[in-house]
Amino acid sequence: MRQKYRGFVIAVCLFFMIGLLSCNQKSISAISNNEVETIKVNLDSKGIEHPFNTPEHFRISLKDYIGNLELIPLETNSESIISDVSKVLCYDNSYIISDRQSGKILQFDDKGRFMRSFGKKGRGPLEYIDNRDVEINHKTGELGVLSITNPLTILNYSISGDNAYSKVYENIKGYRFYHLSDSIVLVYYTGNYEQDFTLIVSDKLGQVKASYFPNPHSSQYSSIPDQTFHVYDDLVLFNRERSNVIYQIEENGHISERYHIDFGKYNMPDNIKELFYTDFHEYRERAKNYVAGVDQFLESEDHIYFSFGFHQYSVSAFYSKDSQILKLGYSTRGWLDGMLISPTTIIGNEFITILDAYEVFEIADYIEDKTSPAWIEFLEENPMFSKLYNNLKEDSNPVLVKFNLNHF
Repeated sequence: MRQKYRGFVIAVCLFFMIGLLSCNQKSISAISNNEVETIKVNLDSKGIEHPFNTPEHFRISLKDYIGNLELIPLETNSESIISDVSKVLCYDNSYIISDRQSGKILQFDDKGRFMRSFGKKGRGPLEYIDNRDVEINHKTGELGVLSITNPLTILNYSISGDNAYSKVYENIKGYRFYHLSDSIVLVYYTGNYEQDFTLIVSDKLGQVKASYFPNPHSSQYSSIPDQTFHVYDDLVLFNRERSNVIYQIEENGHISERYHIDFGKYNMPDNIKELFYTDFHEYRERAKNYVAGVDQFLESEDHIYFSFGFHQYSVSAFYSKDSQILKLGYSTRGWLDGMLISPTTIIGNEFITILDAYEVFEIADYIEDKTSPAWIEFLEENPMFSKLYNNLKEDSNPVLVKFNLNHF
């Protein structure tokens, strides 16, 4: 989870088209954009909290809007040790954790008790070289694992863990995927090697049915959100790398624009975007005063969460769909009881994030004297932090934090 605190490289690709492939012929069609809602982000307002260095500044006002909140410590044993969580999936009152560093894919029940693991890292039958992405096919109840191979291979495991098979998709590379239906899979790719498009729609036989967003350049600096595809209201929501547009994809494969995120004067000009490919050092210097696009996007019934980079910080944003009020804060620390609350997924109207145990102790280190009035006051004012601090060890597994927001 330390990757949350690393500096990120700002990349952008806003030029887009849609290509439909049939056999060896390619036709171009426009993406529909009727009734697109614009979310305006005012980075000049006092609503954004700046970085802080002292315990008194840990807390941000979002705490006042937290509704129900639940802490779910994930069981720690020799089989379930987690190194670096890359993705959290929710399915049938359980949580599936993808650990990219160790290659483990683990399932826990709704109380955090370890249930089982899926597959293993390796080069044998039904093993994956790297769990680059994992996803649940809610129609078949199978767990899909995208393995870094050429051609692209998706291994499918039954949730019960007693059955598995692999599916090869010829002539396709990808880093993220989603089963749009029983017969269609979406594949997200960035780069410009043998493949020229960012979003690929393939049938179950591995044949490309449609291609979206041509890649005008290749890039070694690409960074892809872990939650590239997100389901809301029977639609698959999709945000591509460093874009201000959120798209929705229907089950038949139709794609349309859903939201525009407008950063006003901080939207990155085209002449700076082009520097990314021609003079990266100049680009990095000039781009820091602009927003390249949305990194992560999640939507619930009442709220929208998204993150973006600004002045070399990662900024989290919570937007009330009812009041159209936006809450912003830097993600280095804070949001709730002094701890980072950057959601990784949503169930219904509840946000879910994951907190590493060592982060709790890292926060506690800011107050060296654990007998001081400041430390005692901090624990009293932050009961969630106090509970975790008193019940975790530094090498404990992460804790899932599940919460919803009241209207603001």
